[in-house]
Amino acid sequence: MIPLQSCVFCCCGSLLLILILVLFSTTKESEGCGIPLYVWFYVFFSVLLISQFLQLMILCCGAESWRTQNMVLSILTFIFIFIWLIYGWVITMSKKGDECGSKEDTKGWYIFLLVILIFFTVIFAIMLCLLVCLCCCLCFLGAEGEDNRLRSGQINQVISALQRVPYNENEHENDCAICMCPFDKDSNIT
Repeated sequence: MIPLQSCVFCCCGSLLLILILVLFSTTKESEGCGIPLYVWFYVFFSVLLISQFLQLMILCCGAESWRTQNMVLSILTFIFIFIWLIYGWVITMSKKGDECGSKEDTKGWYIFLLVILIFFTVIFAIMLCLLVCLCCCLCFLGAEGEDNRLRSGQINQVISALQRVPYNENEHENDCAICMCPFDKDSNIT
């Protein structure tokens, strides 16, 4: 499993590095909107690349608690991406964002920014819905399970409510079905 994960991390890291190099080679000096747009991409791709590299190092170094470390790193990365997405939406909704969509040198990157923002916003919305549904399901199952279980005080009430009758060998079996031993003639059975 670890070699497969290493391969996936290497492929994703290579793709991110290629995107950073393409961004670096195609960006031109642009007044106004280009600077926050390019900075957004540089930071976004760099953080994803660093996150991928750190996850690969955690896997390859054979840390004992690699799952916990990867989980913590993933949570921190998701928190950063969430905050950075908010900043991306601020860029696109601002007056400079409208300029980015209309200028020829930033139009492609502006559209790419919108695609990334929409994609990750949908992913976060789905994750939020799943989290809310999971919490509701766990609460529902927990509440339902409590109703069906007997509490310790109820067990004594159930046992004391059982009727006991004297043993009659003509009406009852000779052996107890639970303890598999014969009944005494003066036994009370339930």
